[in-house]
Amino acid sequence: MTTSFKLLGAALVLASSTLMGFYLSYRLKRRLKLLNALCELMSSLCTGVRYSRENVITLVRRSSPRLILDVLPDENNPRTFLQKTVESLQSSFYLTDNDESLLTDFFSKLGSTDTDGQLEHINIYKISFKTACDNSLEEYKTKSRLYKALGFFVGASIALMIL
Repeated sequence: MTTSFKLLGAALVLASSTLMGFYLSYRLKRRLKLLNALCELMSSLCTGVRYSRENVITLVRRSSPRLILDVLPDENNPRTFLQKTVESLQSSFYLTDNDESLLTDFFSKLGSTDTDGQLEHINIYKISFKTACDNSLEEYKTKSRLYKALGFFVGASIALMIL
């Protein structure tokens, strides 16, 4: 009877640590997807600002990829809308401190100047988000397999100690 409990415990430890590795890998991928979506948003916003006279809320909603559109708040005040957008993106995705400060800075100044100023603002942040996206891709490539393997091997070593 105790042997079966040891085997069950070892299997559960192995499974949970392996799942933890996959979860950490998933977090990296989710961050990468958001940064890619933000790069798409920047490109679409440039077009929207240049060729339409719509307000910021409409531009962001119309330009957002599905990933971002799903977390946009229902708000009509532009400042509150942008602030709540940043908060919802921060809580829904696994961003670094640098990503969060970029996001906050970008949305805090969006819609505050004329067309040329907005285009320049978007282009500056487009470069910053592209750099963050490239860094996130490299981090995902290097750490994703590491997290998965580390989760499995930590679980296997603990399982062996249990047995």
